[in-house]
Amino acid sequence: MPQSQALLVQNVESSSLKFAVLESVAIVHRLISGSVERIGLARSRTQIADETGGKVVAESAPFETHEQALNLVAGTNGRAHS
Repeated sequence: MPQSQALLVQNVESSSLKFAVLESVAIVHRLISGSVERIGLARSRTQIADETGGKVVAESAPFETHEQALNLVAGTNGRAHS
């Protein structure tokens, strides 16, 4: 059986991060996708959806840096399948 690999695709702008986590075996399959907007500004907005489009996270929380936003994304990947 082929080994599964995950791939993080991201679009980073000055105050936003848009992303998708894809799984590749024989074909590419999206695991989660979403965005974190207003990074470094008051009331950052986060939206993360699983492979069916169901919301995993939809909240406002402060993110000072893109690194903090990526840490949220990395921690969410496990919740997308629970």
